[in-house]
Amino acid sequence: MDLIVCFLVGIIVITLGLMVVAQYKYIEAMDKRQKELNMTQGEMYEKMSFQENMLHRGIQSNFITGAIAYFLYKLINKNKRTEF
Repeated sequence: MDLIVCFLVGIIVITLGLMVVAQYKYIEAMDKRQKELNMTQGEMYEKMSFQENMLHRGIQSNFITGAIAYFLYKLINKNKRTEF
């Protein structure tokens, strides 16, 4: 029984780790795209096609991994940002 529980916990941890990495990369790409287009976040989302909007919602739908990835992104890029 303990082996099964350890196996399931391991699967959950690995899955969450992979999801955090994917969310982090997505947040990083969206931030880069926002800077390249020189738009506010609201303008950028308004100009998204329906398909892009649905993909965005699908990727950002998991609150736990999204929050962890966002926190890591802000923590890592805190010193890289320049003030306008």
